[in-house]
Amino acid sequence: MTEIPMKPGLLVFVISNNHHMLPDPFFWSYLKMRKPNGSLAVKGDSSLKAASINEGVHKALLFGAEWLFLMDVDQLFPPLTIPRLLETAKKHEAKIVSVLYHIARAPYAPVAGWVKKVGEEDGYVNSKDMPWRDYYAPLGKGVVEVDWAGSGGLLIHRDVLQAISWPPFMDEWQPNKGYRKTGHDIAFCRRAKEAGFKIYVDTAVCTPHGRFQYFGQEWAQAFDESDMVGHMGGVLHRQALEAEYWDTVWQGELLKGYERDAQYAETFQQIIDMVPQGAVVADVGCGAGVLMEKLKAAKNVDCTGYDFSGQAIDIVKKKGFEGRRIDVRNFAANGESGKYDVVIATHVLEHIQDDAQFLRALKSLCKPGGQVIVATPHLEEIQDITEHVRGYNDQQIADLCSTIFAGSAVSKNARDYIAVGKV
Repeated sequence: MTEIPMKPGLLVFVISNNHHMLPDPFFWSYLKMRKPNGSLAVKGDSSLKAASINEGVHKALLFGAEWLFLMDVDQLFPPLTIPRLLETAKKHEAKIVSVLYHIARAPYAPVAGWVKKVGEEDGYVNSKDMPWRDYYAPLGKGVVEVDWAGSGGLLIHRDVLQAISWPPFMDEWQPNKGYRKTGHDIAFCRRAKEAGFKIYVDTAVCTPHGRFQYFGQEWAQAFDESDMVGHMGGVLHRQALEAEYWDTVWQGELLKGYERDAQYAETFQQIIDMVPQGAVVADVGCGAGVLMEKLKAAKNVDCTGYDFSGQAIDIVKKKGFEGRRIDVRNFAANGESGKYDVVIATHVLEHIQDDAQFLRALKSLCKPGGQVIVATPHLEEIQDITEHVRGYNDQQIADLCSTIFAGSAVSKNARDYIAVGKV
C-alpha cells in the first residue's frame, strides 16, 4: 500500500462494524473515553470480521496514524482505557497492548493466552495450561505478556503493521474442509511475534463484552466459582448420549465433506484384517457406514449396520447396506440372535453407561464360534470430551472383556485398544 507520512502521536480508533450495528451502550462508552487531542475514528463495514478490521486499519494509516486502537462494537470501554494502555505501552516499550475482555458465552474465558505445541498442531491454552476457549482461568494480574490476544480492544503501533505483510488480519482456513483453522487475531499476533514484537494484556483495563447483555470479569469469575460449568456440562453430557446430538454431528461433517477414516485408518485396517472373507457382519454404532464400505471392498462381507440415529441408517441404506435403527441401552437381539459371524463396535463402548450390558448385547448377535471386535480409544485420548462416559486403560478393558467372553485378547495401536472376544 502507498506509504503515508506518520503524524507523531496521532491515535485513530478503528471500529470493526461487521455486524452493521452500533449499540447505544458502545456509543456512549466511546464518547466518554478520554481521547487524545486530534484523535479520530474510522470504521470498517465488511461483513467478514477480518476484512472489516483491515478496511479500518487501511483508513487509519491513510490518515497517518501512529497508534491504532481496534474496537469491537459489542464491548464497553472504561473512560481511562486509552491513557492507561498508552502508559503501559511506554512503560514496557511495547507496540501491542490489549484490554482484558472475555468471550460472551460460557465459560466466559479471557480472550488472550499462550501457544502450546500439541503434536504437529498449535494448541491455544490459558493460565492453567488448558484449552483456552473451553475452560475459564484468570489471565493474571497487572500487565501480562501473552502469545496472542483478541482484536476487540487492541492498541497497535504503526511499526507493527509496517513490519508484517499486508493484510495484517487474515483468517486461516482448513484446506478442503470449509471451516476456520486459526482466527485473524491469533494469526496477526503470531506474525507480530515472528517479527520481534511482544504482546501484552493490561488486566486493569476490563471491558465488558456482549451485545445486548455485557459480560465482564466479575461475571466470568462468579460463573466459574458457582461451578456452573460442571452443571452445564452434565446437561451437555446427557444431550450427547441422544441420537439428535449425533444427527447434528454427522450431518455437519457430511456437509463439510469431513470423514474420520484418516484418524482411524490403523484401527480400521486391523479390524479388516481380523474379519474372514465373505463373513456375515454387524457394525453396531455404524454411523455413516465408512467401515462397512471398507469391509465390503476388502473382504466382500454381508454387512448390516446398527445405529440409534435414523439419519445414519438412511445413509447406510442409500449405500446399499441393510440397516437397523436401535438403542443399545435397551436392545435385545430376539430374532437376530446368533445371526452374525463377526460383530463390530468401533468407538461406541466409551459412550455407553452400562458397558458390560452392551458387550452382552453384542455377544448375543454373534454366532457360537464367532467373534466380537470392539475398538475404544486410550484413556488419555478421551479426557474432557463431552460425549464420553468413561475411558479405559489396558487392564480395565481386558478385565471387562474377560467377564463377558469365553476368551478374549486386547491389542493396542497408536490411538485405540482393540478387544476381541470369542463367542
